[in-house]
Amino acid sequence: MKVSARGLEAQASPIRRLAPYADEAVRSGAKVYYLNIGQPDIPTPDIVMDRIRSYPGTYIPYSPSAGTAEFQKGMSGYYQQHGLPVAPNSGAMSITGTRVAAVLDRIAEERGLPASITVDHGPEFEGQVLDAWAYAQGVRLSFIRPGKPVENAYIESFNGKSATRA
Repeated sequence: MKVSARGLEAQASPIRRLAPYADEAVRSGAKVYYLNIGQPDIPTPDIVMDRIRSYPGTYIPYSPSAGTAEFQKGMSGYYQQHGLPVAPNSGAMSITGTRVAAVLDRIAEERGLPASITVDHGPEFEGQVLDAWAYAQGVRLSFIRPGKPVENAYIESFNGKSATRA
């Protein structure tokens, strides 16, 4: 297989740089807790494992980046409950800084803007587009501390509920 020049030049994941340290610690007899580096810390539910074992395909494809039709429908229903007319196929499920700014502009027309918005460190919030929008609107972006989702408990609760509904 031929790898593109761009692929060959890509930097390794920061987590991959830590893996040798974890391996060395294990070899020296230390107990290593693999938190947030791809290792699940709870057992996979039996129903999921049963489905994987019975899956007839030779690979498991990724779901669409905008989410499955069921996910889009669930999210659209949630948004509509809160007065935001978002159609399931509108692209709102795959969000960028530009889309976040556009949605906030639409909300501002109806409800006004807060002085501050608490966000996590997702690329849609850390990018230049939303930063420029917030500066122009006089809205402060208040970032939670990395690894502290409880600092934004409202949205974490929303994420959990919307994933369950979808």
